[in-house]
Amino acid sequence: MTNSPCLRCDQVPAPLPPTGTLYLWFSARHIFQKIFSSCRAQGLASEIMPGGASLKVFCPPMALELLLQTAKQDLNSQELETTRALFLLSQAPIQPWEFGQAVSLAQLVSLKQSDWLLEMLTQGKVVSYFQPIVKADNLQEVYGYEALLRGIDDSGRVVSPGPMVDVATEAGLLPVLDRIARQSAIHSAQRVNLPQLGAHVFINFSPTALYEPTACLRETVREIDEAGIDHDRVVFEVVESDQPKDLEHLHKILKYYRNAGFQVAMDDFGAGYSGLNLLHQLHPDLIKLDMELIRNVHQDSYKALITEKILEIAQSLAIETVAEGIESPEEWVWARDHGVTYIQGYFVARPGPYLVCGLPNIHPLS
Repeated sequence: MTNSPCLRCDQVPAPLPPTGTLYLWFSARHIFQKIFSSCRAQGLASEIMPGGASLKVFCPPMALELLLQTAKQDLNSQELETTRALFLLSQAPIQPWEFGQAVSLAQLVSLKQSDWLLEMLTQGKVVSYFQPIVKADNLQEVYGYEALLRGIDDSGRVVSPGPMVDVATEAGLLPVLDRIARQSAIHSAQRVNLPQLGAHVFINFSPTALYEPTACLRETVREIDEAGIDHDRVVFEVVESDQPKDLEHLHKILKYYRNAGFQVAMDDFGAGYSGLNLLHQLHPDLIKLDMELIRNVHQDSYKALITEKILEIAQSLAIETVAEGIESPEEWVWARDHGVTYIQGYFVARPGPYLVCGLPNIHPLS
């Protein structure tokens, strides 16, 4: 096992400083003209660097944000992607080693817009909520809890994961966010004494966020061990599993998990087009049925037939199933009567910063 760190996962970049020097390298003359005109219109001091295809812009407070906003409006996505950018605090001449820090102008725009997320990550304002997963035929029996990412803003309000993931993806921060989310899930599970309950903990991960599985996951395994959580009680849940960009990479990750004694679940099964094909390639221990399949399944004959066939295949392959998004007693009864192993959703309990252990004795429509 290598001891080299994964720098893309381990280092949270600092928010961009309010003042500094912006260097831009252009792939086309017309892009240069647009940016140069914006600098002149905003009264920014700029220099055309040797060769004429690059620009050096001195940015006083608030100037960078305004310039990037203008660039996003004036340039199309391809122009933003092909323009290279580097923002430095110092006004001293650029050093050779600093060229390696250049990113696309599109990514620099996203990084500036992600200041709120970077502050949240650097200040540790990330928590995990837990939602119970219970036996479909016995709501009193808790199988495990899914750890769900949440952020806390400056006003103390809870931030849902959607905006965090969207901004992190655009700004190239997904590896950092994914690592911090895994870390939060483990530490939060220890805080609420989940290991002592003997329940499973479901931890989400994004395959595209893991560049080198051994380096990226080594710390995760160490933290699980330090938290006293048995490996066979951890279920790593593959998000974005439909049509993965690099199937070989995903295989490598899952092999690492399985060799360490963890279980693997496929999330949102049935939401895309390649789920059945991936089923025989990934051999998951569990599949989580997409909540859109479950929503009003008792009233929709198309959904019911599709879900029944998925359940038949899973049962034949000895794969356990979780029906996500159960919100009504009718959905629960349908899932129970059609052989779903576990259920999860608001019908059982909403996510919270604590563990819901004593579930209500619900028996309607039974």
